[in-house]
Amino acid sequence: MTVEEQLKKHILSHYRSIRAFTQSVDIPYSTVDTMFKRGIGGTGINTVMKIFHALNLDIESIETGCLTSINNADDSDLEKQKLLNNYDVLNDVSRKHLVEYSEFLASKQSNLKSNEQKVRVIRIARSNDSKVTEIETDISDLINAPITDEDL
Repeated sequence: MTVEEQLKKHILSHYRSIRAFTQSVDIPYSTVDTMFKRGIGGTGINTVMKIFHALNLDIESIETGCLTSINNADDSDLEKQKLLNNYDVLNDVSRKHLVEYSEFLASKQSNLKSNEQKVRVIRIARSNDSKVTEIETDISDLINAPITDEDL
């Protein structure tokens, strides 16, 4: 989605029409219409700044190609918005693949965190000269296990 399309979508999500927006910010409708047709690059900087200020958008997000609100201009929100924009341009088959891949990555991340906890438990046991007899023990069982005299 182009910057102009994102801007138009943002305006329409906050105003009942483009004309209502232009009237509220005191910019000629023809100026905004031309910007949508020819691109934001040909529009005067004062006009662009006025539009972005009225919509509470980060003007620097034009450079990234992904418009963000001033309140949400941190990196994680920018990445989320890029994912959503990419999702919007995909066909149904590609969208399905994207969802499946994200679920795969999320499950791998979850498994990785679980394995990191198991490794820590094994290292602690070895550093205390204890023997680990069952590596696949659920981490919650180890955490909730009572402390014995051997552990001290």
